[in-house]
Amino acid sequence: MRALAAAELGEMPAGAAYGDALIAAVEDDSPIVRVNAITACGNLAIPGASSPIAVHLKSDPEASVRRAAARALGKLSDASAVDPLLAAFDDRDLGVQELAAESLRALTGQKFGRDAEAWRTWASTRPK
Repeated sequence: MRALAAAELGEMPAGAAYGDALIAAVEDDSPIVRVNAITACGNLAIPGASSPIAVHLKSDPEASVRRAAARALGKLSDASAVDPLLAAFDDRDLGVQELAAESLRALTGQKFGRDAEAWRTWASTRPK
């Protein structure tokens, strides 16, 4: 039920009004709830969601959650997501790496594909 609720909130036009509940659901014990909450936060561009989502991109034990986090960070238009997305190139799951590259392209307009070194070189020269 919690997973369904998180997914439904992410589809509602007024879903952004439920941002606090969605951010809280990012920390749920159930991986499917985390995936749905993270996806909803990205789809609705929930303010304040980048940091908790970045934590899951880095350390969630479930690849599906890390993939959702990599995708969502690209939709949040938050420059603070660049460093966690760069770190995701070291993830053992190729899907996470691919989604991190797509999100970096969406956030920055740069097109380096999955070339982690090119992204890191670009990041080291960008203004902070």
